[in-house]
Amino acid sequence: MIPLSLGAKEGFVSNQQDYIGEQDTSNASSGAKEKVEDMFERMGKTFKKLVRGADQVVQVGKAKFDATKLYRERMNLFEHLGERCFHLIQAGKFSTDDVSDIIKRITQVNEQIQKQMRDEDDQQGFEAAAKTKTSEKKTSAAKQPQKAAVKKKTSSKKTSKTTSSTKKTQKK
Repeated sequence: MIPLSLGAKEGFVSNQQDYIGEQDTSNASSGAKEKVEDMFERMGKTFKKLVRGADQVVQVGKAKFDATKLYRERMNLFEHLGERCFHLIQAGKFSTDDVSDIIKRITQVNEQIQKQMRDEDDQQGFEAAAKTKTSEKKTSAAKQPQKAAVKKKTSSKKTSKTTSSTKKTQKK
C-alpha cells in the first residue's frame, strides 16, 4: 500500500485499492461464509439422520428386550405350573381350580407376546413400504439422467459415424 503522504493522486489510488481490496475480502468472506453455512447445514442433516438411526436402534433393542422379558416370564410360569401340578398330584389333591391363576397369567402373557409380534410385523411392513417408496423415487430419479446420457451417447455415435464416413469419402 502506498502511504498518503506521497501526494493526492497517489493517496487517491491507495484509497481506491483499499476499497477494492475490502470488496474482494467481503466477497471472499461472503463466499466462505456461504460455504461454512452450507457445511453446517449438511452436518445438521447428517446429525439428524444419525439421531433417527439411533432412535430406531433403541426402539428395536427395547422391543427385543421386552419380548425376551415376556418369554422368560412365560417359561417361569410354565415351570411354576409344572411344579405345582406335580406336588398336588403327589398329594392326591389336584384340581384345575388350584392352578387356574397360573393358567390365566400364562394366557395373558401369550396374548402380550402375540400382540407384540403383530406390532413388530406391522412396523416391519411399514418400514419395508417406506424403503420401497424411497427406492422407487431414487430409481425414477436415477433413470432420468440415464435416459439423457443414453441419448447423448446415441447422438455422439451417429456423429462419429458420419464423421468417419465423411473421412473415407474424402480419402477416395
